[in-house]
Amino acid sequence: MSDDDPLFRTFLGIDSETDHLPVGDERNLWNPKALIQKDKEIREMEINFESEARIVAEVLRSRLGH
Repeated sequence: MSDDDPLFRTFLGIDSETDHLPVGDERNLWNPKALIQKDKEIREMEINFESEARIVAEVLRSRLGH
């Protein structure tokens, strides 16, 4: 699969839209008050992208024979 594949680009787009959000160990470096706002943004992004990501993941899974 190449970076030009539309399905792969879907995930690149999601990554690009969310790479500023603190996840994992990085959260330990953030101010707790700032995390409250970022957590709201994370929830919004999850709602916005979940359906599309699941559909694309299923297509990729089928394409790869899994």
